[in-house]
This record gives sequence, C-alpha cells and structure tokens, in this order.
Amino acid sequence: MNSTSSNLYKFSNYKDKKFIFIGKYNTLLEHTDLVEDILMLLPSHKEEEIIGMLGNKYSNINVRDQMKIIKEWISTIKMDNEKRDDLHNNVREEDWYNGKLLTSLWLNISHDCNLNCIYCYGDGGNYGRSKKLMTMESAKKIIDYWFKYLDKDCKKVNVVFFGGEPLMNKKVLFFAVNYINELLKKEKIINYALTTNATIMDEEILELFAKNRFNITLSMDGEKKIQDKNRPYISGKGTFDKVKETIGFLKKYYTTLTARLTLTHENVSKLKKSVESLWEIGITHVACEMVCSTNENLRLTKEDLEILKPQIHDLAKITYKHILNNDNRQISTLLKYAKAMHNHSCNECTFFSKNSLMVEPDGEIFKCHRLIGEEEFLVGNISTEMNWSKYAQDKKVDSKCTSCWAKSMCFNCPQVNYIYNKDLYTPYDLSCEFTKMMIKENLSIYASLYEKDPKILNKIYKLQVS
Repeated sequence: MNSTSSNLYKFSNYKDKKFIFIGKYNTLLEHTDLVEDILMLLPSHKEEEIIGMLGNKYSNINVRDQMKIIKEWISTIKMDNEKRDDLHNNVREEDWYNGKLLTSLWLNISHDCNLNCIYCYGDGGNYGRSKKLMTMESAKKIIDYWFKYLDKDCKKVNVVFFGGEPLMNKKVLFFAVNYINELLKKEKIINYALTTNATIMDEEILELFAKNRFNITLSMDGEKKIQDKNRPYISGKGTFDKVKETIGFLKKYYTTLTARLTLTHENVSKLKKSVESLWEIGITHVACEMVCSTNENLRLTKEDLEILKPQIHDLAKITYKHILNNDNRQISTLLKYAKAMHNHSCNECTFFSKNSLMVEPDGEIFKCHRLIGEEEFLVGNISTEMNWSKYAQDKKVDSKCTSCWAKSMCFNCPQVNYIYNKDLYTPYDLSCEFTKMMIKENLSIYASLYEKDPKILNKIYKLQVS
C-alpha cells in the first residue's frame, strides 16, 4: 500500500507496518491517523486551530502531545536544512580565495580510453576534443593551485581520478598520489577514489590502491553478453573476461567492490539477472543508473520503467535480507537516498557545490565531469582567473518539483536535464520517475530495518568519517 499527497508519501514496509515520509523535511515517521491528520493541517493552520478541528476525532491532550513531538522534530530537521543551505548557497568569492571552501579535487588525468562503449557521454574518452594525457607538470600545477586555496580547517579531503580511462596514465596517477600525500597526509585524512573500466591492472597499481585506501568504482553492466556488447575494446573484442580477471585481483585487497551498471533500453528486462551475475563474480555493491543518451536505441521508455519496477522491488527485498544476514552484497542505489535522509544531508553532485575543483588535462576548470568539453560550462583555468559567477551557480527548483513529495531526496542531475531538455533545471520526466521508484524502495528498506532493529540503522546508514 502506498499513496502520495503533496509533500507526504504514505507506504507500508515489508511487514505491513505503516509509515509516512514528509518530503518537505526529508524525514520519516511511523504512521497513525492522528499523525497524518496533523501533518495535513500543519502547513496552513495554527496549533489551536488544529486542536479545534480534530477535537471530534481525538482528545485535545493527544492532539497537543502528538503535535509537540512532530513540531520539535520538524524544527530540528528544518534547522539542519537551513544550516546546510546557508553553507551551500550563501558563499562569497573571497571565501574561496581565503581558503574557507575548497575541500575536493577531481583530476581528469586521461582524455583517452581503450574501450568503445556504446553509450559513452565522453565521446570515447576525449570529450569531443583531441586525445590527451595529463602531464606531471600540469598535475603539479593543478595540485599546487588546489593546495593554495584548500580549506585549511577541514579535517578530510576528497581526491577523485577520472577519465577517459585514468589507468592509461599510470605515471601521473602515481605522481599525483605521492605528491598529495607529501603535502597533506600528516595534516588531513585523504579519501581517494577512482573510476575505471577494469581492463588495465597490475600488482603495482593494486598496491597503490591498497596502501592509500582507494575507493574503486568499476564500470560494468552485468552478464557476459551485455558487458561485451555495451563495453567492448576499440577492436570490438568483449571485455567481460578481462574485467572478471581484474575483480579476482582486487579481491586480494578489497572485501567490498563497487560496480556501476548502466541501464539501456535493450537490457532493462535483464537487470535482476545482471546484478546477480555481478554478485556471483565478486562484486558486492552495485549502483544502477539510467543511460543518458538521445539515441532512440539506447534511451529508456515509459514501458521500460514498468519492466524495471518489479525487478527493483525484488532486488530491494534481497538487499534487505542480505543486510539482516550480514551479507555484504547490496544495491547501493537502494540505500543512498535513505542514507542522506538518515544523516540530514543531501544527494548532490559537484555542479552546485562550492567546495570542489574539477580539472581536465590542460588545467581547464569545469563544473561537471559529464559536461567537460561544453564551453558553456568552462569556468576558468588554473593558469588564469576563474569566473566566479559561472562557478558559483546556486541550485534552482523547477516549478514541476515544488509539490513533489520526493524533491528533498531527489538527485535531479543537471547533465541529464541538459541532454534531454537543453536546460540544467528542467527535470527529465523519465529520470524523475526512475528516481522516485528508487526512493520508494529506499524508504521501504529503511522502515523495515527500523522495525526489525533500530540499532542497525547507524551501522548501515551512518556516514563514515574517513
């Protein structure tokens, strides 16, 4: 059972216990008729008015007590949201240059790739430009720029290596890690991350990953037939066997392995089977995302979403059972939205953040790794000046989103909006439906775990300090 009303979403968990999600405040409460009645009236009525309106159904004492609990909880969430929004939007250019904002560095060290993926948004890794690898000289200049303006008070920093295929530039990867460690390791926690197609690997790279506690994301779409068709080498040869071999190498050092699975029109009916095949070969965490493409043979349809819905529901129940059984295999997309809710944070990309520096091989600064190469989103160069007004764009809420119950949890990717609607802020309808489908299952898992054992929530959802 589930239903939606403005910013409220009512649903039952796996044991048919009722809950209500308050979209405006990104919070979840156990459902009772009294709670629902208060929430429906609260936005437009004062406390005494509500007590009078509900007096024929409940005692005044019960209404007053329940309203006090709800208002105190909402006040806490509202305060957290306002603090976050204030830090996010009300920032000044001088704060950047005075070292009060910047914490994250994104290095596109390779604008080249050894694969020819059928849906690549990066035009084969070069983003519509010439193929290029970042030099050590450029890497040093970029890192020095980042370090110069880094928030000196932050306790941890995030460093992401991306491409193209970043492991095609092994020399600069090693240089950058060693140089950043030299600058920061005694002062701050460094969270390293890298996304790879998993076809280039050796013991030296693995040791670098293990020594520096890299978070690795493998791009892999599922079973052999799908992987070989979607993500072949430039020669046309399939990559499944090689990636499977790489997973075997990684398991020497990692108990948790994450894969990003891209859903295309042709493989939606095989989502569950694809996830299970990834689990079978050693992947533990699978992130499922819709392809972003205007190609009619690749993009998903409304009918595809209906095919996905029962599979995602089944995978959510499997993930829930895995958690209860201490099985590390899960669908990370079915946990990430509830994790944001649990921590009073938000799911958001670097496009609207004010603390991230994203740089391509020549030192040009962009706001989104998916929009590199689009001149409209070039915001500067480390060798010249950064255009602050282009960099520091605030997030705008489209009128379509205003009354949506899921708006506080929604990712609403600017690049997806841009590709389909030629506007960063106009949401793409199918992406909205897919996201809401995922959020609903996130809430079901969370509410089911809460009923089973509230203590387990911190174990699963609490953000880690490093």
